[in-house]
Amino acid sequence: MKLNLISNLLLVFIFLNSLTSFSFGQICPSGYTWNPCITSSGVNNVYLGYTAAPNCPAGATLKAWNYHNIKNNQVNSVDCQMARVITDMSVFRSVGGSCGDGATTSPWSNQNDTLDNTNRYFVSFKCDVPLYPNTVFEVNSSPSVSQAGRASCESSPGAKVGVVSVWDYGQSVCQNGYTNFPVCSTDIDECTTGTHKCVSPATCANTQGSYNCNCPAGYTKSTDGLSCIDIDECATSNGGCAQICTNTFGSSTCSCDTGYTLNSDKKGCTGKYLTLIFFEIISYIDVDECATGAQKCVSPATCANTQGGYNCNCPAGYIKSTDGLSCIDVDECLVNKGGCSQICTNNPGGFECSCQSGYSKNGASCLDIDECSLNTHKCNGSSLAVCDNSIGSYNCKCPSGFINPPQDRFSCQDQNECLDGSNKCNSPSICENSIGSYSCKCPTGYIKSSNDDFSCDDVNECLDGKNGGCQHNCTNSIGGFSCSCMPGYSLNGFSCDDINECQDGKNGGCQQNCKNSIGSFECSCDPGYISNGFSCQDINECQTGDNKCVGEYTSCQNTNGSYLCVCPSNGYSNNGTYCEDIDECLDGNNGGCSQICKNSIGSFDCSCQPGYNVNGFSCDDINECQTGDNKCVGEFTSCQNTAGSYLCVCPSNGFSNNGTYCEDIDECLDGKNGGCQQNCKNSIGSFECSCDPGYNLNGLSCDDINECETQDNKCFGEFTSCQNTVGSYLCVCPSIDGFSNNGTYCEDIDECSSKELNECGLNTVCENRNGSYICQCSPSDYSHSSQFTCEPKPIITNFYQKPSRSNVFIVEGLHFVEFATTITIGEEMMVCQYLNGNDTYAECSTREGKEVIGKVLVEANDILSEPFNFSGAPFVIEYLNSPSTIGGLITIKGRNFPTLGSVQLIINSVDCPISQPLSSDQIICTIGEGSGSFNYIRLLNESVTNTDLMYLTYANPIISSASKVYASGGILTVSGSNFGIGSKSMATLNIGNKHCSNVEIKSHSELTCELESTSKVYTNIIDLVVDGLPVANDYYFTYSTLESGSCPGDCNSDSGKGICTSFGCKCADGFTGISCNETSGGIIPKFPPTNPETPSIDVDNNGDNDGFGYKITIVRIEELDFNNAIIEETSFPLSNAKWNGSSNAPNQWIFNITLENKSYLEATFEYFEKSRNITFASSSFIIPAESLKLSFKTMKWPFRSKLSSLRVVVQTDTIVKNEDVEKCSISNSVTTTYNQHLWSTTENSESGMVARFVSLAELDSTTPITANIEDLSYSSNKKTSIIGISVPYFSKQSIIDPDFGMLLNVENKKTGDCESDDKANWKLATGLSIGAGATVCLAGLASFLYRKKKKEKKFLDGLSKR
Repeated sequence: MKLNLISNLLLVFIFLNSLTSFSFGQICPSGYTWNPCITSSGVNNVYLGYTAAPNCPAGATLKAWNYHNIKNNQVNSVDCQMARVITDMSVFRSVGGSCGDGATTSPWSNQNDTLDNTNRYFVSFKCDVPLYPNTVFEVNSSPSVSQAGRASCESSPGAKVGVVSVWDYGQSVCQNGYTNFPVCSTDIDECTTGTHKCVSPATCANTQGSYNCNCPAGYTKSTDGLSCIDIDECATSNGGCAQICTNTFGSSTCSCDTGYTLNSDKKGCTGKYLTLIFFEIISYIDVDECATGAQKCVSPATCANTQGGYNCNCPAGYIKSTDGLSCIDVDECLVNKGGCSQICTNNPGGFECSCQSGYSKNGASCLDIDECSLNTHKCNGSSLAVCDNSIGSYNCKCPSGFINPPQDRFSCQDQNECLDGSNKCNSPSICENSIGSYSCKCPTGYIKSSNDDFSCDDVNECLDGKNGGCQHNCTNSIGGFSCSCMPGYSLNGFSCDDINECQDGKNGGCQQNCKNSIGSFECSCDPGYISNGFSCQDINECQTGDNKCVGEYTSCQNTNGSYLCVCPSNGYSNNGTYCEDIDECLDGNNGGCSQICKNSIGSFDCSCQPGYNVNGFSCDDINECQTGDNKCVGEFTSCQNTAGSYLCVCPSNGFSNNGTYCEDIDECLDGKNGGCQQNCKNSIGSFECSCDPGYNLNGLSCDDINECETQDNKCFGEFTSCQNTVGSYLCVCPSIDGFSNNGTYCEDIDECSSKELNECGLNTVCENRNGSYICQCSPSDYSHSSQFTCEPKPIITNFYQKPSRSNVFIVEGLHFVEFATTITIGEEMMVCQYLNGNDTYAECSTREGKEVIGKVLVEANDILSEPFNFSGAPFVIEYLNSPSTIGGLITIKGRNFPTLGSVQLIINSVDCPISQPLSSDQIICTIGEGSGSFNYIRLLNESVTNTDLMYLTYANPIISSASKVYASGGILTVSGSNFGIGSKSMATLNIGNKHCSNVEIKSHSELTCELESTSKVYTNIIDLVVDGLPVANDYYFTYSTLESGSCPGDCNSDSGKGICTSFGCKCADGFTGISCNETSGGIIPKFPPTNPETPSIDVDNNGDNDGFGYKITIVRIEELDFNNAIIEETSFPLSNAKWNGSSNAPNQWIFNITLENKSYLEATFEYFEKSRNITFASSSFIIPAESLKLSFKTMKWPFRSKLSSLRVVVQTDTIVKNEDVEKCSISNSVTTTYNQHLWSTTENSESGMVARFVSLAELDSTTPITANIEDLSYSSNKKTSIIGISVPYFSKQSIIDPDFGMLLNVENKKTGDCESDDKANWKLATGLSIGAGATVCLAGLASFLYRKKKKEKKFLDGLSKR
C-alpha cells in the first residue's frame, strides 16, 4: 500500500528496538491482530488493555496505543515517560490521511487543540513494511531525514501507516544534552555554558547531545572520561635524556650531573673531560663553574672550583647543608645558652646575650635592679602601697585590710572581707564592710552578743511591754516572734478576728441549727426536738398524746421530729388520721391472685380455674402427661405438658405432626438442600451435610482448608510462599516485578541484564538483588543524587573568612554546583547564604552578630559532604569595665582571637593599641578618649574579622560638685568626670522642671550651662545626660539665697523671754513658743492614747469637751512627675487608714501601717516638757518646751522615675466643740507667709492657730536639701490650711521638717467671736518631726487631742490625722 501524507508531514526513520525483538503480535489479545487503522465500518482494531510494555524504550512505560484519548492526560493506560515530544499540531491532524484498503486513521477530535504543558505527548507511526517488519517511523521536524523515511515507507509494497504509540514526557524538560522543549532538537553546548565536568587540563569538545573531555599532549584520559592522567615520559628510554630526566605535568625536562652542562638540544650533556650525546664520547673539556656563573652556591656560601666540579664553602658561624650548595646558621644558644646567664638571642653567624626585665647586663651575667631604692617603682603611695624589692622585680605591699586590685598591682584598695569570705561574722549577723576593716551588724530581731563582736543574740519581742504588738498571745522565736489568738478567734496580722464556727463546714458541731456569737456560738433544734447540748432529742407525740390519730383500726407510731397514724395491715387505706378497708380485688392487680380473687374485711382470697391447683396467690398446673389423661399415639410421638393442658410433640424438626401422631420429613427435598452449603443426605427424623474436597464441614457450612498451614501444598523454593485461596491455594512470589513464577517455584529476575528493567543511569553500576536491584555508585566516592543516578560527593578542602568581611566566608573544595550549593555551619545548622561561586569555590554570608564556629557542611545535588571542622572566627563575648571618657586600659574577652600577623583592635573606627602578648581569648588595649554607647569593637588581621556586633559603652558621667546659682538664674558650672569629649559630645541638663540651656563641655571633668530663674527655692536632682548616658550618681541642687537666719523675725530678745541663737529662738524659763512669747502652762499629755488604731493624745483631761478644737491631718501622700503633676497610680489618700499602735517608752507611742504599694509608714509621738536643741540637715534647731514631736518615716517607696518627687499633704483645721458651736464663730481667713526657703507659717489670728513648717530636709542620711513647701488651701478659707511638703527622688531615706510646730496661744488676742468674754488666755505648743527610715520617710496619719481649761472658756484642742 502506498503511503499518502500531507506534504509537510516529516517522518524520521528510527529503530526503537532490535528488528528481532519488536513484535506487536506479542501484546495483542486473543482474536486481535495489529492494525492501527480504523475500518470503513468504524471498528477500531487497536486494543487498549495492555498491562505490560515490552517495547517501551529503557526507562519508559506504556502510555496509550491510540492518540485520540490523550487530551489533558485522559488516557486509558499507565504512564509512559520518554524524552521525545511533538509540537506541530498539524502532525496530529495529518494522521487522518488515507491508510488504504478502505481504512483510515482515527482523526484528531478538535482541529483547534494545541500542544501545551497538559498535552505533552509523542506520536509515533508504524509503517507495516513487509521488507522491514516491525519497523517504527516517528514524527520529527528534520526535513532531511523525513524524506528518506517517507521514501522507505512508500517504496515498500503493502506499507500501511497508523498511530502506533503515544508517550507522555511527564515534565517540561529535555533529556541531558538537549534543549528547545518540547521538540528537544537543539543541542546544548556544555563547553560554552560551562555545565561540563571536564577537570583541567582536560578541554571540553561539544558533541550532539553530549560532550567529550580531550587531553593535551603529555596526558592520557582517566577512566572517568572527565580528567587527564599525566604521562611519565621518563619511564620510557629516560625521556631521551643523556643523564637526568625529570617528569613534569604534561612533559619532562633533561638535566646533567654536577660538572656537566646541558647542550643546546636540551638533552645531551658536556663535561670537563667529555661531551655526552646519547652516551657517545666526543671530546675532553674543563669547565670552571665559579667563573662561568654556572655554580649553584647560595649566599653566604662562596664557590671554589675543583677538578670536574666545584665546592660551596661556608663562613664562620655556619655549617654546610645536606645539598652542599647552601649554608645553615649555627644556633650557639642551643648549647648552654651560648654562655649567657639569662637570655641568648641567635643572630646569622653569631649570637647576643641580654637580660630579663628587672636586671641590668654585666657582660654575659645579669644583676638585680633594686627598684625600691632607686625609686623607679610604680607603687601608688597615696593608696598606702609600699615598695618591697624582690629578685628581678618588686612588689607593692598593702597594709592589713587592704589588697592589690586584680588589674593594678601597684595600688592598694580596701579589702571587702564581706565579699571574699575572710570575715568572722557568725550567722545571723550581717557583715558590713568599712575602709580597712569590717563590722558585724545584727538584723531585725537580734542584738549584739555580749560574748564577742561577731555574734548576735535573739531579742524576745514578747517582753517589750507591748506583747510584741500581739492582741492576744505572743510567742518568741529565734530572730522574730509570732502572734496567736484565744479559742474562738483567728489571727489577722497582729490582731485577732472572731471565728464564725457555724461556717466551718461542720456547722460548729451542732446537729441541727448553729448561731454565731463573738468568740463563741450557740446550737438550737428544729420543732419536734428538744436540745441536748450539741445534739437534738426527738419528742414522742404518741406517748404524750399530742397526736390526731382516730378510728377502730388506727394506731399512733412515733417518728424523728414527728409521728404517723398507721393501719393494722395493707388491707386498709389511710387518710393520715383514719384507716378504712380496701377491696384488694379491685386494685387493678386482681389482689395479686394469678387467676380468681374474692374480697373480705381487711383481706381477700385467691382460687384457680380447671387444670390448676391453688397454691397461695398462685395456681399450679396439673401434668396430664404424668396422670395419663392425654391422647398422644405413635412410635415417635411424645406427650409434653403445658400450662393448664398438654401437647403431642415429635422428636425433632425432621417430623410432621397432625396433633396426635409424628411422621418423618425428607429435609433434602425442601428446595433449600436442607440448609447444607454443599451436599445433603436424608435420615429418619434428620439429615446430614457434607463438603467437597478442600473444605471441612462446620455445621451446615463448609470451611475452606488452609493448605498453606497444613503443609498440603506443592510450593517450594527460597522465595516462594504459599497463599491460601477458597478451596485451594496459590504459590506466590515476594513481588510481581522482581520474580518469575512457574506455578510452584519463584525465581529471581536479573534486572541488571535486562535493558527494559535496568533503570540505572549516570555514574552507576547495576547490582542485582533477590527480587530487586540497586544502582551502586561508581566510582565509589560518588553518592546518590536519586535512586538511579549518582553524582560526585562534594568535598570541602578549606573554609575561611574573607579578609575584611566579618560575615562573608569562602569554602573551597570539589563538586560544588553553582547557585545550587547549600552551606551550613555549627550545631544549630546556621545557613551561610550562597553569594557566588563555581564547582570548586563558593562565597556565602552569615547573619550579622552570629558566632561562626563548628562543623561546616556543603550540600550539592542533594548530596551532603563530610563535615569540615572550622575552629571559628573571632567572636567578642564581653569587655571588662567601661573605660572613662579619657580612655585607658580595657580587657576584651572572647574566642578565636587572632594572634599572628598584623592584629588590630579598632573601636569606633579608632585604633586601640594592643598590649603584648596576644591571646586567643583575651586582648588588652589602651583605648583613647570617647563617650557614649555605640562604639563598635572590630578585631582583625589580614585574614579574619570578628563576627559579633559588640559595642563598647564608656563610663556614665558622675557629678562631684556644682557651683552656686541664685534664684535669678545664671551660669551653672558642674564638675565631675566622664563629661564626654568636648564639642564632639552632646549633653542635656535639667533640674526638676528648670532647663539649663547652652550646655558647653569644657573638658572631661567640667561643663557649663545657663540655668533659668525660679520663683521658689527648693532642691531637685540634677538630670544630666551625655551622649545618651545618664548621670550615674544622685546629685542634688538647690538655688542659693541671700537671706539667712534661723530665728523668727519676732524673737523677743529685748523682753527677756527669749534670745536669738544659731539654734533658733531660745526661751527663758517659764516661756515657750517659736518666738518665746507664750507662757509655760505645765501641759503634760497622757500616754498611751485611748485608741490604738487612731493616734491620739489627751492633755489635762478633765472630762470637758467644749470650746475650740484644733486638728492636724496628714491627708494624702503623692508622687509628682517632673512638672509637679500628680501621678495618681502611685498616690494614696490616708483619711481612713487603720493603724497598729504600741508604746516603747514613757511619753512615746508608735503607730505603723503598710500601704498598697508595699511601702511602710511609721509615726512616733514624743512629748518634750523642756526645750531641746536638735541638729538636722547640717543645721541646728530648738524644740520649744511643752512640745509634741512627731517622727514619721516611710520605707520602700517605689518611685516611678528619678525625676519624680514625693509630696505630703498636711491639713490644719479649727473646729468649734459641742455647746460652744452656738456661742463662738470665726470670721477671719487663714494666711500663709514664707521666709525665703527657711520656713513657712500658717496662721488664723482670730482662732489663735499658728503653725510653722521648716523647709530643710535630709536625704539618704547625709544629704541636706531644701523641701518645696506649697500652700494648697482654698482662697479665703477661714478654718482650714492645706500645706504640701515635697522632696526629690532618693534611694534610701528622707527626713522632712523636724520642726513642724503648731502654737496655740492668744495671750492678748481675741479667740473668736464668743457671746461672753472676748478674751481667752490659753496656749498649746507642739513640735512635729516627720522622719524617715530605711528607704523614705514622709508624712502619715496622726490625730492628737488636747484638753485645757483656762478662765471662763473650755476648749478642746485636737490635732488628728484622718
